Amino acid sequence: MCGSETSRPVLGGTIAILKSLGESTLPDLSLLFHQDEASTTTATFQSSSVPVTADADLSSCQIVIFRDGDLRAPAPTTSILHVFPLSTSTSQSFSLPRKLDLGVGGEGVIGRRVGLVRQTQVLRQGIIGYN
Repeated sequence: MCGSETSRPVLGGTIAILKSLGESTLPDLSLLFHQDEASTTTATFQSSSVPVTADADLSSCQIVIFRDGDLRAPAPTTSILHVFPLSTSTSQSFSLPRKLDLGVGGEGVIGRRVGLVRQTQVLRQGIIGYN
């Protein structure tokens, strides 16, 4: 893709646009995963409408990466690949407790469904793709 086709800069890593489920008025969130020189994976939330840290929706939630990539199907708890808990003190950007494979296939996260989950309820979800 040529850089002149879009005004959005290519940042590297992965991105997922997390859309609210149901009739929620919550704004969409971007969830980016990228790796630094130390080979740690960093997750970053971005929102176009409100500061993410002010979004009470993140408190007591988890980032859940599922093995499938079908947004139409219910998210079965047996198909979980990774779970990362969040807390009320979570900032927009934070290091994950383990390195993710940002590739395709095997343990890779590209093409997989990712959700923002509170207890067993998926609040927002999207598909992880290249950024």
